[in-house]
Amino acid sequence: MPGLWDPQRLQQVVWHILSNAIKFTPRGGRAKVTVRTAGDKCHIVVSDTGAGIADELLPYVFDRFWRTEAPDEHRYSGLGLGLSLAKRLVELHGGTITATSAGRNRGATFTVMLPRVAPRGNLADEPSMGGEVREHTSSQAALSTHIDLTGLRVLVVDDEPDTLDLLRRVLGDSRAQVAAAPSVEAALAILGAFNPHVLISDVSMPGRDGYELIRAVRSTTGPEDLPAAALTAYARPEDAARAREAGFQMHLSKPVEPDELVRVVAQLAGRETDPSAVGFNVAPATA
Repeated sequence: MPGLWDPQRLQQVVWHILSNAIKFTPRGGRAKVTVRTAGDKCHIVVSDTGAGIADELLPYVFDRFWRTEAPDEHRYSGLGLGLSLAKRLVELHGGTITATSAGRNRGATFTVMLPRVAPRGNLADEPSMGGEVREHTSSQAALSTHIDLTGLRVLVVDDEPDTLDLLRRVLGDSRAQVAAAPSVEAALAILGAFNPHVLISDVSMPGRDGYELIRAVRSTTGPEDLPAAALTAYARPEDAARAREAGFQMHLSKPVEPDELVRVVAQLAGRETDPSAVGFNVAPATA
């Protein structure tokens, strides 16, 4: 509604900032979101105890395609568009976003300040930020569009309890029947009795990994019998190629965005036929 906040766009803002915080916070760390009002302003603060940002890099964190230059950067996926897009959406609401950090390994804090009533205007008609951002934005624009996964059985596999819980909750909210396994051994034990329509598996797990899982699955089933997506912290072309060679049809990068996850499952199950709808962070393994 003109003159009011766009809840879907603000959900995108918080998701981009929070997923960034989670990505750079190691196991045992903490990411926190607080919301408060002061006068005619609303403050949304996302803070974490993670990798932090060096002083000389703070001016660039909202630049398009910016990525940390931390020594362990290779562990992290993404195109560096999330924070840039968040900044643009906040500005379209008449707000500001800032980043602060005490330095490397000392966490970071992102503060969004919004007027309690957004300026009038059509946020759908935002100015262009370039082809890459337009495509990324369009892939997430309809967060309110609900894809019903009723009747689908989905097996999700990940050794990270938080990720496993997120996958289960997101797909469950779309009415899928979900079985969760924390390891390859557990997944193989579930597989026969559960008979899933779609498999989503992390590929980097201790012991037997997701590549071993899909090879075991493909030894008895074809891609048409159990379509599968690889879940990984990497988003490089060689990772998509490796996923394809192992037997996955798609390659979904972490951190997983809920709408993308649901669209991937729907597409693999034949309920979503437009490959472009799943966005930047999803690369068809057949490409």
